[in-house]
Amino acid sequence: MTAVKVGLLGRLVIDVDGKQADDARLGDLGRKAFAYLVLERRRPVPRNELADVLWGEDLPATWTAALRGAESRVRSNLADAGLADPAVLRSASGCYQLQLPAGVDVDVERVDAALESAQRDLVTAPARARRAAAEAAELAGRQFLPGAGGH
Repeated sequence: MTAVKVGLLGRLVIDVDGKQADDARLGDLGRKAFAYLVLERRRPVPRNELADVLWGEDLPATWTAALRGAESRVRSNLADAGLADPAVLRSASGCYQLQLPAGVDVDVERVDAALESAQRDLVTAPARARRAAAEAAELAGRQFLPGAGGH
């Protein structure tokens, strides 16, 4: 079974069985596109929606070409980490969908899970609740996608 970890808090990381890709090649648009596709991976994301996330009201005239370029960089980054199958990032019917292996560990999602665990264990297992709350606080204290400047 492939172990996949995605870090969006602090440095952007995609780790597949211990092999990491260099996120520097992604550029700002690629990092933002990758992060959005990770967080929305359970559904197809329309190209127009992704364009809105990347540029907002400042949509360039060449946005479709720029979006294809960002998609290409995301694909290359996934391949560098060991996810070279073209089906990992599907593009069909005007949508993109990231297909990561089951059980992928996404740090942003661990924050919610740790908070839920802390709340659930607060009365019955306070030491475990404190550890979960500390994990959530440590993760939540990191910057989301540092270096991927805003628009």
